[in-house]
Amino acid sequence: MTVDRAAHQATLLADGNVLITGGFTGDEVGLDSAEVYDPAKDTFRPTAAMGSARAGGHAAVRLPDGRVLVAGGWAGSAVTASAELYDPATGTFTPTGSMGTARANMAAALLPDGSVLLAGGYDGRVALDSAEIYDPEVGTFGPTGRLTVPRAGLASAMLPGGRVLLAGGGSTGGLLASAEVYNPRTGEFGATGSMSTVRYKVAAAALPDGRVLVLGGSDDRDWTGQYRSAELYDPATGRFSPTGSMQAARFKIEAAVATLPTGTVVVAGSDRSVESYDPAVGTFATATGEVADEYQSATATALADGRVLIAGGYDPSIDPTASTWLFRP
Repeated sequence: MTVDRAAHQATLLADGNVLITGGFTGDEVGLDSAEVYDPAKDTFRPTAAMGSARAGGHAAVRLPDGRVLVAGGWAGSAVTASAELYDPATGTFTPTGSMGTARANMAAALLPDGSVLLAGGYDGRVALDSAEIYDPEVGTFGPTGRLTVPRAGLASAMLPGGRVLLAGGGSTGGLLASAEVYNPRTGEFGATGSMSTVRYKVAAAALPDGRVLVLGGSDDRDWTGQYRSAELYDPATGRFSPTGSMQAARFKIEAAVATLPTGTVVVAGSDRSVESYDPAVGTFATATGEVADEYQSATATALADGRVLIAGGYDPSIDPTASTWLFRP
C-alpha cells in the first residue's frame, strides 16, 4: 500500500477494485487517507482523503449504486458520529448525515432495501445497545430497535431473508456468549441461541447454505485468551454447534475473513499462517506460504477472480505494515 496502516477497512468496489480507508499508522496516528487497489495491475494508488481521520473501528459498506458509506470509528482519542460517501466515479468523499450516536467497533450490514444497519458498538465510554439505519435516498440516519444487550467488538453476518445475526462482543457486565437477530421487517432485535463460549473481537462469515461460521475471538484475557475454536449458527434452528478448530488461535480478525463463491472461508491475521475452512467437511486447512508476521487488525477481501487480498495490520510491537499478500485458492 502507499502507507503503513492497520485497523483500516477494505471494500470491494463494483468494478472489482478495492477501496482501503483509514486505520492508523506509526505511533498509532489515525489516517484520513484512502487508496485503491487494482487487481488487474496489482498496484495501489492514492485517492482523495476522507473528511475525517478514522483510526479504526469504522464501518465501510458498499451501497447498491456503487458508492461506499464510511461511518463512525475512532477520530483521535474520541469516537465520531460523522459519516461520508465515497464515489468511485469521481474518486472523492463527500459528507453525509451523521449518526445519532458516536460509535466504533459496531455491526454494519447492507439490508435488502439498500439501507444500512449500524448496531451496537462503543461510544468511547460504554458498549451500546442502540442501532440506527442509514437511508441513502435522503442521506440521513434514523433510529431502529434496540439490541437485547449492549455489544461492542461483536461478530455480525447476513442471514437468509435479510435478517442479521449479531453474536458475542463485550458488554457492560463483561464478555458475551449470547446472540441475537435483527429483523428489518419489524425493526426489532430478538434473542437466539447462545454460543458455547464468550467471544470478543470475533469474526463471522455467512456461508452459501445460510449458516454462519463464527470463529476465533478471545476471552477476558484478551491477547493471552485467543481461541482456535469455531462454531456454526443454523438459522433454521436458531442454535450454534461446534465445528473444526483453526490451526492457530486468532482474534482481532473481524475484517480478515473472506468467503469465496465456492463457500470456502479464508482466514488471515493474528498469525503468520493463512487458513481456509471447507464447510462441506467442517475443517480448516493451512495454506502453503505465510505472511511476514502475526499481524492484528488486517483485512482480507475476496476479489472477483477468486483470489483474496490480505492487507496491512500491526505486528506484536504495534508497528503497522504497508505489505499485502494474495491468497490463491
